[in-house]
Amino acid sequence: MGQRVGAGNRAGERIFVRTGPARCYGPRMAKVTVSLDAELVVEVMVLAGVGNPQDAVELVVRDYIERGHRTEARVAARDEALREVDAKPRDVER
Repeated sequence: MGQRVGAGNRAGERIFVRTGPARCYGPRMAKVTVSLDAELVVEVMVLAGVGNPQDAVELVVRDYIERGHRTEARVAARDEALREVDAKPRDVER
């Protein structure tokens, strides 16, 4: 069954997250239950154009993760290009 994990937030209040196996057709994924400000969720639903709070929050989280992956890829490509430039021998004029 699920596990209940507690943590404190900035205001010192306890936040509880319930985790457990998801019911899905693909690989088993843990589900998490959280409490969110209703106004935030409604705004996300309107911006995302969905009528379901669950779907709206999942879209935001997936978008955040994808953005992080794109950022990591850009940084890695930039770092690789810098390494290639540093590895090339430089012509020294005398």
